[in-house]
Amino acid sequence: FVQPYILLTSNDDQGTKMILSGNNNREMATQKKNEVSSEEVIEVVNNIELSKQFCKIEGGTYSLGARIGDPFVFDQEKWAHDVHISEFEIGRVTITNSDFLKFVLDSNQYSIREHWSLEGWRWKVTNNVKHPIYWIQPVFQQQEGWKVHHFHEVLPLPMNHPVSRVSYWEAEAYCNWRGDCRLPTEAEWEAAAVGSSSSSSSSSSSSSSSS
Repeated sequence: FVQPYILLTSNDDQGTKMILSGNNNREMATQKKNEVSSEEVIEVVNNIELSKQFCKIEGGTYSLGARIGDPFVFDQEKWAHDVHISEFEIGRVTITNSDFLKFVLDSNQYSIREHWSLEGWRWKVTNNVKHPIYWIQPVFQQQEGWKVHHFHEVLPLPMNHPVSRVSYWEAEAYCNWRGDCRLPTEAEWEAAAVGSSSSSSSSSSSSSSSS
């Protein structure tokens, strides 16, 4: 169940918001010489009002999947089909390693049963999981000193990078720890990537929550 990145859905009093955690642009602020550092970008983003950190995805019917005639498709992409999705909002920023580390530390390395579903807890206990698989914890459990396996190297954990290589169960537990999140459906993920529907719903004006 290892997923390269996670997409989280945050439910507030106004409805459903979505937080995208998974962007391949790991050098987001250093692509050009004159760009600001990633730390400066994160600081700016953190100071933006919460309401401005999300963009609205209109409800409607989305065509998801590969179309016959596309030059190359994976088996699981066959074939395009229409899916109706209610309006939601998706985050403009990612869940970072720093964000996820707070969960690891606050939960005493995944030890709080209430954060986990039955299947997730069984997976955690069976595999003795205490943190993301490629993370290396310091001698003393703390915020500083965490490292990560990166191919053949061991590097300091980049706190401002998107959290990656976490299982479905870990992502689900993170949501439960926050208390205002859920994992989205595959259709919601794809609709957010598509960005526009073939027929937007005109009757719904508020985000729909989900369980």
